Amino acid sequence: MDIPEVDFDHHSEDYKERSSEILAELRAACPIVHTRHYGGNYVVTSHQLVTEAGADFKMYSSKHILGDPSYQGANVPGTPYVFVPGELDPPQHTTYRRIFNPFFSRNTADEKASSVRRWSRAAIDTVIGDGSVDLVLDYANAVSALFTCDLLALPHENWRSWAEPAHDRASLRPGSPRYDQAAIDFSRMVDQTVQMALTRRDGDGDDLLSTVAKLQIGDEYLDDETLRSVCTSLIVGGFDTTASLVSNILWHLEHRPDLRLRLRNEPDLMESAIEEYLRFFTPAQGLGRTVTGPTTLGGWPLNERDRVFLSWAGANRDPAEFEDPDDVVFDRSSNHHVAFGFGVHRCVGRHFARMEAAIMVSEFLSRIPDYVIDHDRSERFPSIGIINGWVRMPATFEAGQPLQSERLP
Repeated sequence: MDIPEVDFDHHSEDYKERSSEILAELRAACPIVHTRHYGGNYVVTSHQLVTEAGADFKMYSSKHILGDPSYQGANVPGTPYVFVPGELDPPQHTTYRRIFNPFFSRNTADEKASSVRRWSRAAIDTVIGDGSVDLVLDYANAVSALFTCDLLALPHENWRSWAEPAHDRASLRPGSPRYDQAAIDFSRMVDQTVQMALTRRDGDGDDLLSTVAKLQIGDEYLDDETLRSVCTSLIVGGFDTTASLVSNILWHLEHRPDLRLRLRNEPDLMESAIEEYLRFFTPAQGLGRTVTGPTTLGGWPLNERDRVFLSWAGANRDPAEFEDPDDVVFDRSSNHHVAFGFGVHRCVGRHFARMEAAIMVSEFLSRIPDYVIDHDRSERFPSIGIINGWVRMPATFEAGQPLQSERLP
């Protein structure tokens, strides 16, 4: 029996509007389907097969070889740059992860929590007297960007110049009129970050960007292209995913005042609530892999150089793994979601993402619990195929008093 051929495009308007429904339809038809979009790829939507493939880095490679139409790395379609270490396989991947893991550990995330709390409160105090806020532009994007500036020791006053190209790169449909310009702007911003890193190579700074600049593999510093790849990964991880997660959480809680009240009254639920929202919204919808040799996945044949799209979002709504997968259940007893990926390539920044989201949601609900979103003016990303996020989300609330003097830069 052949793998079904479908017209599936995770960057399409249709996917943006009804992604969960589409993924459920694909999963019901077959856990693996084929689409001709973006050079052709096999879309995997079941939790069992997504985790099986995600765990087997030897057969399902994340390697990105520029100019090779098969080894396009983790993005579908591929990008004109390589993300290091995410688009490397072991042993090269392992070398970088051993270096980076201590900087992104759970303990380090706890140590950095004060920065997220600082910017959350500054963002709230900037708008609380107005009675209106854009939950994306004035809060989620701003706090995640300023926290990333703290990590990389970037100038706070320039946070928009880093955040905006990153969000454009993640939100626009490949091939759309603005996408090419967004790619140019993003590349220029990465180049600026690399030059900043190089100026710190001989300094005594201990920020993350300085640390990356001083990294040595063997006895050699990272070459300029590898340094650029690492900087690209840090920027994308810092400016995109957490802001989108927090935006979606605040959107959902506005629809569910019962859950909003429960989180305020039961703060101990926040940790499990964030896990459930990671599953439910899946900020990074899926990633690509390249098959390295003839194999089968769930009994379905795959050939060398086939491209596979592992749908984290599809796996996270699989009823074979999650009871009532389309409901948000804060105290879900078992939540083996794959929002951070699976296997050796699981997101290195996951502890930071959890910490940021928990603090940002808690701080906002404690100060502005009565917000009402203007849904007519809210706008999702043009494409959620890379990051499931929002362009804007204006809201109103009963104005209050600021608690401190610091405001957003």
